[in-house]
Amino acid sequence: MSVANLHSLLAGQWMIDKSSAMALQPYLLSILTGKEVPAMENAYALHYASADENGSFLKSKNKSEQSVAIVSIKSPILKYSQSCGPKGTKELGEILTKLDNDPAIKGIVLDIDSGGGQVSGTAEFAELIHNLKKPVVTYTDGMLASAAYYIASAGNHIISNKHADRIGSAGTYIELIDVSGVIEKAGGKIHTVYATQSTKKNEEIRKLLDDNDSSLIIKQILDPITDKFHTEIFCYRPQLDEKVKDGRAVSPAIALQLGLVDSIGNLADAVAKVNELADSNSNNNIDMSEDKNYKNVASILGLDELKLKSGLLGGKKGFTLSADQLEKLDEKLAVVIAGEQKASEEKERLTALETAIAGAMEVAGVEGDDQIAGISAMAELAKKYNEGAGANPTKPIVTEDPKGATEVDVLEEEFEI
Repeated sequence: MSVANLHSLLAGQWMIDKSSAMALQPYLLSILTGKEVPAMENAYALHYASADENGSFLKSKNKSEQSVAIVSIKSPILKYSQSCGPKGTKELGEILTKLDNDPAIKGIVLDIDSGGGQVSGTAEFAELIHNLKKPVVTYTDGMLASAAYYIASAGNHIISNKHADRIGSAGTYIELIDVSGVIEKAGGKIHTVYATQSTKKNEEIRKLLDDNDSSLIIKQILDPITDKFHTEIFCYRPQLDEKVKDGRAVSPAIALQLGLVDSIGNLADAVAKVNELADSNSNNNIDMSEDKNYKNVASILGLDELKLKSGLLGGKKGFTLSADQLEKLDEKLAVVIAGEQKASEEKERLTALETAIAGAMEVAGVEGDDQIAGISAMAELAKKYNEGAGANPTKPIVTEDPKGATEVDVLEEEFEI
């Protein structure tokens, strides 16, 4: 085991299912007692998949044109590689980047069976996966938990075998191993001294060791890590059910219900999904030369921002809305549609008004296409007529006439006066 991983094993925070963490204890015990460290299987493997003439799935160590790379990760998630063991996320990131830039590779399947691993390095690796140009599909027929799920969430699609073990465990915990007894047994003694000014240094650990109080570790270390964990996996997969935040690990069927996986299938299905997404990308003509930030859509969905990066809009990562987000979007669109209908009605009224004005201008003998000027010209004509002879109309006076005069006679008489 490398020195870097030994340090991480003893001092780091973990995103790992407890049963997987317990499986690491023999390695730690061997290290502490000076015994030979058991060999850890190098569970990394790289294969290539392609289709034969009949469309059947072929898996090979040899790469051909238009292959799908299958990267197997079947070990704890560690930041640094071991000389004779699993590859760390740092090296895996380099491998995936090379595959992403290889013109012969259509996309990548991550074949994962892992209960999780270290906090350190996991978020960085997930972000790298999320920003790859080519489609990434995760397949599991075993464990896909904690840090392993974090990694899977950053890809395009997650497929679980119906016989897989457990999926989820989106939580964080820390194990502090006090090795002072081992050192003292070997003849050593530990003395810890702090500077006067360093009252807050290692405050969380000191509170636990001196007072058996874990509250500061939970509040100041674990909770912020878990908040970030949840924020990022929900960003990658908005369809996740809020229930997964409690750290539950579930069966494939329940994982499908909670949005932890997208479908149930096998490795061949994962390869087929990569091909489907890759073909979709190749047929997409949307310009993805720069990142897109959809502020208005984000506002409707109640998100701080919605950035679709590195071909995301074209199907690279896909984008799935939760039921709540769909409701919000539907409500806002209903308002928009109602506004458009009202605008259409107002346009019809405006068209009718313009037709009426044009007719009035024609009758009044006002020339030109400018209706605003036409209205002003007609107003001037009306003013002129009101100020001319006959501006004040004659008002008929109706009275009773004993001689039986008609109303017309009365009008004529009034006019002559």
